[in-house]
Amino acid sequence: MSVDIESYLSAVVAAVKDHFGGRLAVVGGYDEIADDGVIDSPAVLIGIEGFSEGSDRGDDRVPLKCQVSAQCILSVKTENVQVQVRAFAAEFLSVIRRNKFDFGVDVSFPEGLDARPGVLRPGDNGYDSFEVTWDQELYLGESVWDGSGVVPTEVWVSQNPEIGLAHEPDYENVAADS
Repeated sequence: MSVDIESYLSAVVAAVKDHFGGRLAVVGGYDEIADDGVIDSPAVLIGIEGFSEGSDRGDDRVPLKCQVSAQCILSVKTENVQVQVRAFAAEFLSVIRRNKFDFGVDVSFPEGLDARPGVLRPGDNGYDSFEVTWDQELYLGESVWDGSGVVPTEVWVSQNPEIGLAHEPDYENVAADS
């Protein structure tokens, strides 16, 4: 399955919903905030804050290194809100950690996971938040390597300087099917 920004964000939202079940009132993008600024709590708002060119894998896909953030939001009416919002963010981080969201080789493992006080502070419309951020590379498009052609059944290796015809008996067979 190839990845694009929309399918990636949908997969992150689905993973969060799956983990937290019915414990969250809102999981989605920033468009989940009502026009009057009201956010049902607890909530997680997920978005891609920016991106840059990622590591080229040599397969003609576009490597996009995304900077992703999630605001973990609780009402200030939550008992012990400052501790609870941090526990919420830590649990959210555990969902993201080592998660490729079923995209296989089209998405890297998350890197640089970080959590810190979020954009909403106690007193700001009655919410407190903790922000979890991470980088994750998406490889957009189709690989030029389609898997067709002749697949080797034997692979022989040696190390320099014991290489070439004169050293053929010294090579070791490291075939994938052995």
